[in-house]
Amino acid sequence: MDRRLPIYIVILIILTRGTSMSAKDLSFRHYDVTDGLSENTVNCISQDHRGFMWFGTNNGLNRFDGTSFKVYNFLSDNVIKSLYPDKERLWIGTGKALYFLDFNTDSIISPKIPPFNDLCYNDTGAIIDIVKCGDRIFLLDAAGRILSPDTCIMKHPSILSSQHWHTIASLNDRYILGISTEGMSVINPTEATIVSHMSNTHTDIPMDLFYADSMAVVTYGNDKRTECFMITTDYRIKPTYEMLYPAADIAGSHNNSILLGTNGQGIYSTYGTKWFNTANSNLSGNVVTSIFTDRDGNLWVGTYRDGINFHSPVFWWFDRYTIDNGVLSHKLATAIMKDGPILYIGTDGGGLDIYDIEKRRLTNLNTGNSDIIGDDILSMIQDGGDILMISYTKGISRFSPLTGKFVNYPLKNALLWCLSKDPDGKIWALGKDISVFDQATGAIKALEHDVTASCIGFSKQEAWVATSGHGIYVYHRRSFKQLRHILKGQDIRTFFIDSHGNKWIGIKNRGLSILSDSDSIMTFGPDNGFTASNVVSIQEDTRGFLWIATDNGLFRYNPTNRHFRRFGEYDGLPATFLSNSSHKTDSILYFGSNQGVVKVNASYINFNNISTPVVIDKISFSGSDTTIVLPDSNMSVELPSNLNSPILHFSHPAFISPENIRYDYTLEGYGNQWHKIGPDHKISLPNLPYGNYTLRIRFRDSNGNYNKNISSVSIYIAPPWWRSRWGVTMCAILVSLAIYLLYRTSLHFKNIKKKAREEERKNAFEHAIEIKTPITDIMSTDKKLMDRVLDAIDLNLSNAGYSVDELSMEAGISRTNLFKKIQSLTGMTPAALIRSIRLKKASRLLIESKLNISEISDAVGFGNIKYFNKYFKEEYGMTPSRYRAEHCQDIP
Repeated sequence: MDRRLPIYIVILIILTRGTSMSAKDLSFRHYDVTDGLSENTVNCISQDHRGFMWFGTNNGLNRFDGTSFKVYNFLSDNVIKSLYPDKERLWIGTGKALYFLDFNTDSIISPKIPPFNDLCYNDTGAIIDIVKCGDRIFLLDAAGRILSPDTCIMKHPSILSSQHWHTIASLNDRYILGISTEGMSVINPTEATIVSHMSNTHTDIPMDLFYADSMAVVTYGNDKRTECFMITTDYRIKPTYEMLYPAADIAGSHNNSILLGTNGQGIYSTYGTKWFNTANSNLSGNVVTSIFTDRDGNLWVGTYRDGINFHSPVFWWFDRYTIDNGVLSHKLATAIMKDGPILYIGTDGGGLDIYDIEKRRLTNLNTGNSDIIGDDILSMIQDGGDILMISYTKGISRFSPLTGKFVNYPLKNALLWCLSKDPDGKIWALGKDISVFDQATGAIKALEHDVTASCIGFSKQEAWVATSGHGIYVYHRRSFKQLRHILKGQDIRTFFIDSHGNKWIGIKNRGLSILSDSDSIMTFGPDNGFTASNVVSIQEDTRGFLWIATDNGLFRYNPTNRHFRRFGEYDGLPATFLSNSSHKTDSILYFGSNQGVVKVNASYINFNNISTPVVIDKISFSGSDTTIVLPDSNMSVELPSNLNSPILHFSHPAFISPENIRYDYTLEGYGNQWHKIGPDHKISLPNLPYGNYTLRIRFRDSNGNYNKNISSVSIYIAPPWWRSRWGVTMCAILVSLAIYLLYRTSLHFKNIKKKAREEERKNAFEHAIEIKTPITDIMSTDKKLMDRVLDAIDLNLSNAGYSVDELSMEAGISRTNLFKKIQSLTGMTPAALIRSIRLKKASRLLIESKLNISEISDAVGFGNIKYFNKYFKEEYGMTPSRYRAEHCQDIP
């Protein structure tokens, strides 16, 4: 007996233990340059600790969050050969050198920038492989060297440099695998030693080395078959020559099966020796350049010039029966019924399709090859062992699966589109009229005419018939007596009663509603996550979830949390389903659409809670080109007062129906309400006052539950400079200085005015009055007296009643002494002095002001203009008018 047999049995178990792939074929969602990918040739794929997918192409690096691609270009070298992410950076091997993408700054660091210039050699050339062993990274360059950077210092510049290494792979935290010119080796990279070695039996150069579950897979490309090796528990390499697989360029794994990517033949699966290519699947291209399985079990396949292929186990929740896969003869599936392994599908124009699921055999019966009553089959039900079906304009047909024969019940002017059997076995036929079909005679009895009945539901004793434009008619099921007529005038297209007795209705263009016992309705719409306008069919699965087919995809309703989850294009489903075209068999649901039949494996559908939090990437600002990259979602950022309208951009790795994830935010410090976020993953916060804020983002997953991982960022907006502490201090200083300067300026102008008045008094005293005594000879006491006299006259100049007695009182001297003193100093009486000063003031006003003669007379204390003119002429030899005319001409 061959001693190697136990090893081969173990390998066989490893390579064939996958079950998911055996049960289902691979189907893919595609991404390429039209979706934002920088280039359609994808050389390498990886996933970072935050959940983002990274793709290295022939023209740049791409980050993908399930919704959009973010492209990084290296300018001088955009051909990405290898990728490896750790928590701080993404290691990037290109066709010329090693680069890093710093997660904290979201920027590319080139080899020539410190502190990495000591780590990266300029002569490394292309970086072929990047692997991690323990806490250290190891690189394989085009020169065949294994490089070991450690905290930016090359501890071992080249491990075992005497050998030329072709490819390496991580074995575990202690060892790596490598294939050199001398064979395959298990390497202890810490000690730079060979643990075990197996020499080459040929000189072929390997293309790729993949290791998983004690199995090493080596691909050679071209016409060389792929080899498998067993790594034992004591790290010995055991060849398995009997386990040979087709020639391939790269290898990977998915659902415990080895996948081989080939140069022109697509993907080969080791389970069941199955091929997936453009001929038998929707793989976008047959030249496969990279294979990667992410943490959630999703498969990513990169191709040469044909973009990315994405497969998820979620895709196995649904099956599609179409013309393309040979299940249907016509794309419009208007009626569905299943009996054992046989699926009956009525089509609108193609007759009846009968598909044997086990034998994968399709039989089509139409008016050209059978006695079927018509080719437009809009509804079917099972009646005993037969199938009853409606032809829209022809009538009813009974089909016997045993004999393959039809018995027809032609109806003149028949306009029927729905058959339904109530719990008592009675068959209701709906169309233009509400009718009951007699199975024995084939006759139809109309209960209501010209109401355009759309569908029907049954409660314990009642039949609820929905109509288009006439509301709902409620009948007693046994007596057919009409009990009620409710929602009159409403255009109701769908009616369904669930296992709890809840009555669900779909009103045209009004979404989904539930009917209360009081006949009022509560409508579900976009605010509840239901984004369709028209409901066409409803079914309930074995777990109590409602499935609602609409004109905008298929929705599942969770009655526990009242959450709707949409399935559509992202899930490979059509967007438009057809009226009343659905069927339930145990845990399997079927829905007809304008692109065939959708089979829902309802019991398989379970959503894993998304554990990855939202990543707040950057902050931009309205009206500014400034951008701030955020290194960590839970961080703080300080903003100047002129950047108080931030726009926060976030991303969230979610690859399965990201459109079903709902995001909310709250801004603590500016109200604590939660607000919904739009599909663009941006939050605009316009014109925030200065202060401290905390922005928090939460999301609700596909199960309708809010995730506990709430991302946050603290934002401090500085006050304007004049509201800051130093600004307030500076403002106080400036205000104080301004007050002081204002005071000094006011005091200065007061002094100027005072000097002007004094000068005026002096002029009045010296020139307007004929002084007997020179001003310089006046005694200081007399001068002080005259100052008091002149001040008193000046203050009372406009007072026409100002008398000599008042002057003597204000000057502080008796009338007699005042008369003597003024007479001795000026040669005039006090009254004449007062009049002389008034006339002098009047002469100035005539020249300098725009007051009329009367106003000037009043201003200088002449109560009567006649006296003013008289005394002015006596003083100046001319009237005031002439004086103004002559003197104003002299003014330039």
